[in-house]
Amino acid sequence: MSDKPPFSNTVEPMPLTIKELESSLNPSQREAVKYISGPELIIAGPGSGKTKALTSKICYLILKEKLSISDILAVTFTNKAAEEMRERVSSMMGFDVKNNWITTFHSACLKILRIYHVKADLPKNFSILDSDASRSIVSIVLKDLGFKAEPDDIRDYLKMISKIKNMGISGKALSKNALYKEKNNREIYDNYCNKLSQIAALDFDDILLKTLQLLENDESTRLILQNKFKYILVDEFQDTNMIQNKIIKLLLNAKARICVVGDRDQSIYAFRGSSPELIENFESDYPGCKVYYLNENYRSTPEILEVCSSIIKVNPAKYRNDLTTSNESGERVRLVGCYDDKIEAKFIVEEIKKSNMESAILLRTNSQSRVFEEELSNSGIPYQLIGAHKFYDRMEIRDTLSYIKLATNPKDEIAFNRSINIPRRGLGAVALTKVKEYAAEYTDYDLVESINELSYNGDAAGKQKAGFENYSLTIASLRSEISKGPEFAVDYLLRGLGLITHYQSDKSEGPDRILNIGQLYEGALTFSNNYREEKGLDIAGEEITTAWLEHISLISGVDVVEGNIAKSKAFVMTAHSSKGREFDNVYVAGIEQGLFPFVKYGEEINEEEERRLLFVATSRAKQKLTLSYAERRYLYGRSTDQRPSIFLKNLPDTVIRVKKVGEMKGKIYQEELRKATDNPSNPIHLIQSKRITTAEAIVGAKVEHPMFGKGKIEQVLKDNIVIKFKDGSERQFKTELTPLIIIS
Repeated sequence: MSDKPPFSNTVEPMPLTIKELESSLNPSQREAVKYISGPELIIAGPGSGKTKALTSKICYLILKEKLSISDILAVTFTNKAAEEMRERVSSMMGFDVKNNWITTFHSACLKILRIYHVKADLPKNFSILDSDASRSIVSIVLKDLGFKAEPDDIRDYLKMISKIKNMGISGKALSKNALYKEKNNREIYDNYCNKLSQIAALDFDDILLKTLQLLENDESTRLILQNKFKYILVDEFQDTNMIQNKIIKLLLNAKARICVVGDRDQSIYAFRGSSPELIENFESDYPGCKVYYLNENYRSTPEILEVCSSIIKVNPAKYRNDLTTSNESGERVRLVGCYDDKIEAKFIVEEIKKSNMESAILLRTNSQSRVFEEELSNSGIPYQLIGAHKFYDRMEIRDTLSYIKLATNPKDEIAFNRSINIPRRGLGAVALTKVKEYAAEYTDYDLVESINELSYNGDAAGKQKAGFENYSLTIASLRSEISKGPEFAVDYLLRGLGLITHYQSDKSEGPDRILNIGQLYEGALTFSNNYREEKGLDIAGEEITTAWLEHISLISGVDVVEGNIAKSKAFVMTAHSSKGREFDNVYVAGIEQGLFPFVKYGEEINEEEERRLLFVATSRAKQKLTLSYAERRYLYGRSTDQRPSIFLKNLPDTVIRVKKVGEMKGKIYQEELRKATDNPSNPIHLIQSKRITTAEAIVGAKVEHPMFGKGKIEQVLKDNIVIKFKDGSERQFKTELTPLIIIS
């Protein structure tokens, strides 16, 4: 077992000469690193040393081309990956890389918008909304328009807004867009955007969209940035979307010195708009492009690689790595069938308890984690839940940050709504409406200025006036502390404002809430010290506070780890959150039809993407890999019969052991069984779902759906069929988009 934690960024110091840099690379990496004349595509399979190639290329550009670190734009997708790249370059070069552009896509774009906010037609202190604030804005818009604002409605309209923004369109193109023109969408989209403008805020998608619009519409800014960036590197290129691709093209100068690294087989973010076709179109987009392959896998055993290859080879791909490894042979990969999801969790946790390895449990959905968390807790195994994004979602953290957000952007209505009565000031809906209406008419929606004026012009009296004055003084005092730095602001809110007293009234959770704000203070202090160390001791506290709020807003779920990593024996996360990580011992649980591949009601299965996701999950394993499924699982509020996933069909004979655990169909299986085949008599026979044609759909035919189980076709319409299921429900499906098994 490695003595380093699984997410360790520790890097051994490297030599500084070009010769020694080159000698540290394998032949494929060396070729890829040394080519710097024009566009370059590096196809890098899992565990093939792509981060080493990327960071070595940055160092090579500095050493060979004499570029400054600030001349190089290197973008990736998570803060964790960006931090690892910065640390590696610092270690290899022997100095801290300050004022660099080694960062995430969103951070780079936000940095551009801050610098050129006037050209982008943005206020200097614009806010960044998190997902919760975006939901609140949609809710406000829907209510203002007289529409329903149920959680499902809010979610669906947020998806619509995000999808349109990620198309990168505006003006005439937007007005002609089919999604935009759908019933109510235009009105909701326009009012949502107008509301963001009113409160001087951007949502997460706006960070990219506003950057694209700035680069498209302002030639002077575009030329400045094109001249600045002498070389551009893009990590995880298969996960870029159309708008990110457009931004990169606009930042490139005439020399088109760009290197992208990616692997179509690891493209798993279609739901965010990523387009794996971009990697396959790269050669045609950039004539003269050189293509290099990194095929040597340094992570996994040959047995694990064989399983990974068997899973992904079914998918088509223009570029594919033929992964090899010099690692020693290891344990055979296992396929474990379990009676139900509780037995599955118990089996895996018992194995982890006996193991000395760092172990990860990878799941298709967050909802699967509960049984594993309970079993791990009951077994006394220290574990971490990765990607939960819990800390900044906590009530007390949101309360504290809302004050600081409003103090830096007095138009932030969401922050205002949250902070105004913490602690209680006796200001109700009537008072809040008065402030907002006054702000809209007289103060350009400056909510703090509105409260000041209402307090002193006689429009407020009694309890309302006292509440306004108290809030106004609090914001004034807070702004004074912000001028010193974010740590002073948090300390003032905790002690000066009295959040300690406020939360102490909650005897059960109060102490933990106070400790959490203490942790927020520590985080602010660390950020402030690091920022001053990089930018200078004389940097204004307001600038540091703004940067700190941005840092928090850009933290993604996969960057969040709850608790102390070093003390943990097990890590629980979704397959998506496992991207970019590796573990000695990996369990991929719940590999069943309807779950992995995942079926969303009313949507077509993206089978290729789901297969890529399983490929990503299995390729996280270094020494030991176990795949598991359950015959029964509690889903959608009821216990359902499950069958093994079609993805298990092509597993190689040589390395798979099938083991049954728990009670199955009235018998106890603990012995090893032969692997699954297409033989229907086999106890884990795999049935492949297929999409039936309209001609095959006959009223009265018995069918089985991977999510809803067995049923009978009741009606056959033009393009749809209506199926009545055993539970009595009737559901309508698109005929040729629905995966069904015809029983008879």
